[in-house]
Amino acid sequence: MGDVQLALMNWLRTTKLTDLFSLSLSSFLSLSLSLFDSISFCHSLCFSRYINIYQYIFLAL
Repeated sequence: MGDVQLALMNWLRTTKLTDLFSLSLSSFLSLSLSLFDSISFCHSLCFSRYINIYQYIFLAL
């Protein structure tokens, strides 16, 4: 009975650790994805602004 209880405690401990690890990993991934989305949005915004500047230069020529 003691071995089963010890195994159960070990299983609960490892399960909680892996759940915590997967939770932190998923939160880190979602954070990095949102950061990447904001960076790509800024890049597309700056890129469209540069395209507009180039269009004005070509129109001036």
